[in-house]
Amino acid sequence: MSRFLAYRGNEPERLRLAVHGLRSVLFPEVSDEELLSDGSSEPSFSGQKTRWGLGYYVGGEAHVQRFSALPAQGYFALRSLRCEVALGQGSDAAADASPQQASPHRYGRLLLSLQSQPGTGSTMLALPAGSVVTDVAEHAAAEIPEYLQRNLRDGGPGELLLHRFCARLDEADPDYLSMPQLPSEVALAVLAAVVPASKSGASQQVALTNGDWLIVARRGPSPMYFRVLHGVSEGEVRHESYRGFIATSQPRLSADAANSAGLNELLSDQALIVSSDLSVRTQSF
Repeated sequence: MSRFLAYRGNEPERLRLAVHGLRSVLFPEVSDEELLSDGSSEPSFSGQKTRWGLGYYVGGEAHVQRFSALPAQGYFALRSLRCEVALGQGSDAAADASPQQASPHRYGRLLLSLQSQPGTGSTMLALPAGSVVTDVAEHAAAEIPEYLQRNLRDGGPGELLLHRFCARLDEADPDYLSMPQLPSEVALAVLAAVVPASKSGASQQVALTNGDWLIVARRGPSPMYFRVLHGVSEGEVRHESYRGFIATSQPRLSADAANSAGLNELLSDQALIVSSDLSVRTQSF
């Protein structure tokens, strides 16, 4: 099952608890029996292998892991991270497909994850490998600068969206790409300009972060849900100082299940900005 995940927290060691607490909606197919394993004994796991991507920060530097694995192994891989910001994506692509095409993608300190559903008769974001158009919706002729083209690897939709974002950012101010404290307002404005409007039922869910702030945004009918966390429990211990944020979009996640887990729906053409102090605000997108 495909899934889109975005996380921001103030205590790196609590990511595992936050993910575990929402397992029923984030990883509904992972059984209680599989939870008794540490993720290493594959024969006890069930399900079809899918393509996974995990993005996170260590010492302020962005890292990406990509691999093919069963759902339970993807769950354990996410839980094993010790970080304040993480992006995760599981794809229904065949297990023998190249994991290098999995989102999220990285450029410098930036990580971007994209999940898209093309909709009936739509070719939204269905770009050929090596394409350098910067505006899919209007087929604009502007090209990604050569130095950004050299960073392209798989030419997939997520990677191309990130590089269109970087190209527009560079056009606005060349210093933005190297600025450690890129203003989130600038990032959101540029992101809104490069993510095409929803047509023919197409949907896009996007997460963008520089390790300081996190932006999650939605276009189209496919729902995205989020939850702000205040405190988290580990057995009989309650960590009251913990603050966190989780967003997810999954085709099989029902509104009833999301609501029962305390998740709220992010409406289409809206974005959430999660700042370093874990304050959350909603803006038009």
